[in-house]
Amino acid sequence: MITELKIGIVREKQYPTERRAPITPDVAKHLLKVHKGLSIIVQPSAQRVFDDASYVKAGCQVTDDLSSCDVILGIREIEAEELIPGKKYLFFSHVAKRQPRNKKLLKGAHDNHVTILDYEFLKGTDNKRLVGFGYWAGLVGAYNVLRAYGLKTGQFSLLSTSFLIDKDQLFQEVKKAIGCKGRILVTGQGKVTNGVEEVLEAIGAKEVNRQQFLGEPKAALIYYLASPHDYMKHNDLAHFSKDYLRSHPQEFESNIYEYIKRADVYIAGHYWDSRFPKFLTADEAMYEDIRIKVFGDVSCDIPGPLPFSMQLSTLEEPFYDVKRSDLSIQPAFSADDNVTVMTIDNLPSALAVEASVDFANQIEHMVLPYFWEGDYNKVLKRATVLRNGNLNEQFNYLADYLD
Repeated sequence: MITELKIGIVREKQYPTERRAPITPDVAKHLLKVHKGLSIIVQPSAQRVFDDASYVKAGCQVTDDLSSCDVILGIREIEAEELIPGKKYLFFSHVAKRQPRNKKLLKGAHDNHVTILDYEFLKGTDNKRLVGFGYWAGLVGAYNVLRAYGLKTGQFSLLSTSFLIDKDQLFQEVKKAIGCKGRILVTGQGKVTNGVEEVLEAIGAKEVNRQQFLGEPKAALIYYLASPHDYMKHNDLAHFSKDYLRSHPQEFESNIYEYIKRADVYIAGHYWDSRFPKFLTADEAMYEDIRIKVFGDVSCDIPGPLPFSMQLSTLEEPFYDVKRSDLSIQPAFSADDNVTVMTIDNLPSALAVEASVDFANQIEHMVLPYFWEGDYNKVLKRATVLRNGNLNEQFNYLADYLD
């Protein structure tokens, strides 16, 4: 058991709209009270949703220097130039899917003998994730998609998320969409789709089954939550587990076309990586019977399974259009026949206070005990991408990123 530990909280510099914090002042205060050998050092930030003074009041030290910390926590990936040689970091690294933009980060961590643990791979013995922002991403993602749909069709108008104070105001505002008409496809399972469904149910959208979605349902506004058994198919297996799909993705092909061509709106909250087949080819995306008006990629895989996800958008400028005839990027809402797309990769920052409070509580109860009491379930080991600059065995497929 560790009796002394120094935790650092890094300033989020790489993304101007990133306001979340991995540990809130309230959680910091409680941790410092319970664990006498703990100290917390916070880099100052005018961008963070909690001000520096609130951390000082909680008992933290606020300074730029994190070099004495045993582990440094952040939210998003850190610039390679900011890594402190030999240190241990815990953040969303966004490297596991071989994201090209973070190749420099991985190389920098390797060269400087840095250890990186990734929140995404903190999992219990049941293989379920221990921490995440999925619910908040689904909540804000669904709201933004509905806002785009209202602007696109003229059926209703919602405030930008920059005007939303909290979750309660989001649900109050989204009620303006009650009474609208449309057919919404949602893919995925888990906390992301839990958030999506809460928003859809708040506006009176009726969940339907497969036959009703592909047929002619009576309700004006419907949605169908498609599982992998709907949008993926195997030539020899009528039934398969999620684990089998993730272990043998090369055996599957996409079956999503028949659903997309019936949808006005598509909200993607599924898991996907480069080993999986594309959901829709570029040629299929240009077919005339593809009728979707708005596509919201909450999963934010770029490039990914859907050719409409072509670039990242932001909370300030959440939408862009994709022209159907050639899949070129166009200004948002510039033509009725375009697909309006949302691909924001930090959606929870729109509700930064509540999302951070929820996440910090998860960190306190589900992750930090493994630092105090030892990694008895190998939770931290499995989440380690690099240890002292060397790739953990499960991430050896990233070896070429270190060259």
